[in-house]
Amino acid sequence: RYGVDLEAAYNPRPWLRLDANVSIAHSALVANHGNGSALALAPRLMGQGGVTLVEGDQFVALRARGIADRPGNDADTLTAEGYLIFDLMAGRSFGKRINVNLTINNLLNSEWREAQFAEASRVTPAAPVVEQMHFTPGSPITATATVAISY
Repeated sequence: RYGVDLEAAYNPRPWLRLDANVSIAHSALVANHGNGSALALAPRLMGQGGVTLVEGDQFVALRARGIADRPGNDADTLTAEGYLIFDLMAGRSFGKRINVNLTINNLLNSEWREAQFAEASRVTPAAPVVEQMHFTPGSPITATATVAISY
């Protein structure tokens, strides 16, 4: 495997923060072995980033995270589907002891596949075995509120 990771953060104003990171990689099981050098589930492109607005003791941030399509098996005949998810976060501090946060994951309620694996299966015991992508669906839009009190 070889690749490059890029990371950047920029504060153009005291109230504005921008950040991002991207990973680009090449992974090969066995070069020129008739499989297109695929390595099952090895990410080729993934990243995250966002914009944060800050005013005093409060903030709001819009974040994005994602991964591109990638080989689902070593033969590169199946594809593990990529995704791009947006999250929204907001928070406020009350003095030095109390922090309140609200996070909305998957803000656009996108359908996405979180865990993906190539597995052989069959519909009935007499049916032929078929290799397919099996997956765990990603979480739908979800809101989480937290209150942290420090003593």
